[in-house]
Amino acid sequence: MTNDYFAKLENDDFYGTLSAEQADVLDADVLVFFGEPEDTKESILQRVPSMGTVPAFKEDRTVLVTDLEDSMAFSAASVLSIPLALDAIVPEAKRITA
Repeated sequence: MTNDYFAKLENDDFYGTLSAEQADVLDADVLVFFGEPEDTKESILQRVPSMGTVPAFKEDRTVLVTDLEDSMAFSAASVLSIPLALDAIVPEAKRITA
């Protein structure tokens, strides 16, 4: 599924800014979310209540990556790290999309 909000953004930057009030535009079939090792979906919702408006978050279609090594595999993508990144999300993404 293509997210309309992100499809309209300029492609000049590596990242963009999204305010908490716009959290509901984060909908996707699967949302990969990066957090700290102690984070849970519940603790994130307590800190950022607007995540409760995100359909993928409400419907448990979110993969929460909290392992530092897994996060770095995404952040510093390379031929060697991509398999690690996929191993971190594919099992949960399969469950979500089954």
